[in-house]
Amino acid sequence: MKKILLILFCSASFTSYSQDFNKGDKLIGGSLSFSVFNTNTSGQNNYYASNVGILPSYSWFIKNNLAMGIRGNISYYRNITKYATGEKRLSRSLYTGIAVFFKKYRTLKDKFGLY
Repeated sequence: MKKILLILFCSASFTSYSQDFNKGDKLIGGSLSFSVFNTNTSGQNNYYASNVGILPSYSWFIKNNLAMGIRGNISYYRNITKYATGEKRLSRSLYTGIAVFFKKYRTLKDKFGLY
């Protein structure tokens, strides 16, 4: 299952078909993220963390196949650490941010491209 998810994740940056974008075109997109993990250390400590995020994006093409855009980030992070002594610590964080990006879309074959 992990291999399938990794393959899907890695292929997300490839376009499934060749698409030429022209100056003035607009593109709306985004992604979701989710992770959970649990770690037991040799000292009987237990660490549990989870994260969920939403990353919307909007871009416009300033040249043919060259996009400039902005991406937002809203992420919630939570972790719990349980120590061998019985002590328990809980941390929660909410992250927000914004970024500017440039993407160059390239056609490799008739029906395959990447950015």
